[in-house]
Order: sequence, then structure tokens, then C-alpha cells
Amino acid sequence: PRPYPQGLPYKDPFSDPATVTTTTDMKRLLDLSPEIITSSVSPFLQTNPNAPLSAVASFWSDCSAALPKLRRALAKASGSFAIEDDTRCDFRMVDYFERARSARQKDEPNIA
Repeated sequence: PRPYPQGLPYKDPFSDPATVTTTTDMKRLLDLSPEIITSSVSPFLQTNPNAPLSAVASFWSDCSAALPKLRRALAKASGSFAIEDDTRCDFRMVDYFERARSARQKDEPNIA
């Protein structure tokens, strides 16, 4: 089985108990491609400007402004100047949370 539904921007590995093991990462993911931002996020924020997602969208917008400089620096450091021409950027937010004691492996430390 696939750990995540294909093409969905929000992914939770624990939404399908059949795929959960003691080594499954305790995280939730929000993946936003430029297409999803344009087709879904932007229209949603136009009608819901005070939604919590607006702060996230603002952060990603600020990051986007810095990307040309970051790509240029990475291209220079790696010697791979094709990186500078790669303008595609997907944003991923990861929310890690503590594994329940009952789901921890015997030798896994409790870092909370």
C-alpha cells in the first residue's frame, strides 16, 4: 500500500491504520505546488483573508522572494549552474509530534 494518497496536498501517515508500523514517522505533511497554490489556496484566502493559512501563505511568499538568491548561491557552491534555471518550487510544511508510548519501539528514547 502507498503511504500517502497520490496528489493530495495534506498527508497524514496515520490516517490509514493498515500502513502504520512502529517505525512510521510521527508527522503530518502539507505539500503545496504552485498549481495548488494558484487553483486552491489563493482563491480560498481571497474569501477567507483571516484564515490561519494566510500566515503560512505569507511566509511562503516571503521565501519565494529569496529563492533566486538561494538558487544562485547553491549553483555556485555546487558547480551545477542548471540549478539557477530551475524555477519550480514546491512548499512542504511538516508537523512532527510525539509518538504515543504504546507505539514506541522498546529501545526508542522518549525525547519529550
